[in-house]
Amino acid sequence: MSLSCWGYSAFFHDALEALGEPSLVPARVLRGEPAPIRVQVAAGDALASLAGRLRESEPAATIVAGDWVAFDERHHVVRHTLPRRTAFVRRAAGGASRPQVVAANFDIAFVVMGLDHDFNLHRLERYLALTHASGATPVVLLTKAAVATARDRLVREAEAVARSIPVYAIDVIAGMSTDVPRQYLGEGVTAVLLGSSGVGKSTLLNHLLGHELARTAPTRAGDDKGRHTTTRRELFQVPGGGCIIDTPGMRELGLWCDGDALRAAFDDVASFAAQCHFRDCSHRDEPGCAVRHAVDGGLLDRSRAESFHRLDQEMERARAQRQKWERRAKERVGSRMVREAKRHKYGRDG
Repeated sequence: MSLSCWGYSAFFHDALEALGEPSLVPARVLRGEPAPIRVQVAAGDALASLAGRLRESEPAATIVAGDWVAFDERHHVVRHTLPRRTAFVRRAAGGASRPQVVAANFDIAFVVMGLDHDFNLHRLERYLALTHASGATPVVLLTKAAVATARDRLVREAEAVARSIPVYAIDVIAGMSTDVPRQYLGEGVTAVLLGSSGVGKSTLLNHLLGHELARTAPTRAGDDKGRHTTTRRELFQVPGGGCIIDTPGMRELGLWCDGDALRAAFDDVASFAAQCHFRDCSHRDEPGCAVRHAVDGGLLDRSRAESFHRLDQEMERARAQRQKWERRAKERVGSRMVREAKRHKYGRDG
């Protein structure tokens, strides 16, 4: 079987060749950590374990669904991870000062939000900032559209936040715009489903796969929230071409991105911010603030400016955490290289 249908490309082929280990073959991670890890190779799928050096890695570098790896078929061991083209990264849940990679190497990020009690524009802003940072193309899918009482208004509000990003109201159970997700898929294309628990990601997955593979659960009375049905991240091949990564619902969505991603998500605010008199303008009390002037003149929505300011402050706090984590990661890599050099020179027991 050719791995091109799983998204294998010259980018990953070149990275594998650069390792200089011809005994290793490319494999795509279908299901990452925690174990058991399952990978797809040309001959089919297989269970895999991690080489010792990978088990010692920083948590953010662990294997996730969508990764491409260099695989030792004889021993069923992942020896190396290949560079990621794209990755959805958030600050780890629970207030930890480290990143968590949710999924990797996808082309399309379906941001799924329900047109019910799940509808939250501030959360959508966060998802869009992180999907811009991922390097993939974001698409917003507003589910449960057939039963939404204020569908048109909510869609307009989401479009105002998404800006140039496509927004679709869909309901695959009611047969509304069911072909939209497939339009973004095709041979070698990978998409990821991102969103809160109960928004219908598993229902979308079952629709794309053509059969009920992912378990769904009824929503709770009173708030339309579904129970957790997806418990791990997993990649599937879609009939007709393409792959899809399913992810569990995320309750926490801490920023772990740079200013470029935030400015891309808030390009309307950023365009005015670029005209401020002071480059480090906080858009509060400084003279010559073009953002505040735009808000007062009705050219910019006040809530957008406030959201940008709030997320910008959070991003700045995370910047120091990110730099500290990156320094620590480099130190870990350096320490590992020293250990490996000693093993090579003196032997494993030297």
